Amino acid sequence: MSVVDEIEAIVIRESAFTADEPLASRIWNALSELPDMDARRSEALRCFEYDIDICARESASQEATILAEIRPLDITAAPEVAALIPFANDDCVLVRRYWGCPGERLQPARETTGPFHEAARRRFRNDMEKLVACGKVHPYARGLSHVLVSQKTGTLLLNRWIMVRTGTPREQKDLLESIDLQLATRT
Repeated sequence: MSVVDEIEAIVIRESAFTADEPLASRIWNALSELPDMDARRSEALRCFEYDIDICARESASQEATILAEIRPLDITAAPEVAALIPFANDDCVLVRRYWGCPGERLQPARETTGPFHEAARRRFRNDMEKLVACGKVHPYARGLSHVLVSQKTGTLLLNRWIMVRTGTPREQKDLLESIDLQLATRT
């Protein structure tokens, strides 16, 4: 059974009954107990290249739209939506898949030590150039707080893609300069 299939089965199972504990909490707890699920951080569930979030359907739909719009750019740092599984009235499980590092575990960059791989730094910078070339900026790319690193290849990834927006030429220039400074700290 795939990760998405397992998540769907949990949502169906937990939605089938009522309990004192809120449904979103029950789903989160059940997901956190899946084999290979990394649930150490209260804000994220990760299973290899999958990043799982329980959120409002509206924000998940907004992020899905952004990710679909930029997917043709082949930005390795960006995930694709693997599933949007609705439950209750306005909630869902958003499953993102970082297609650029299949089968690799992901960890926050701030929890890693040592330099980033040179190829990963170049690819990340190139990814952000692609984003800027289409007039967009990801404001959280300026630092390492929202950067993830894949375990085997060291691929640099970003979360919080819902924050992507149109940027002025000045914002685009500042973004790339900030990224250069951040990447230089891990060479």
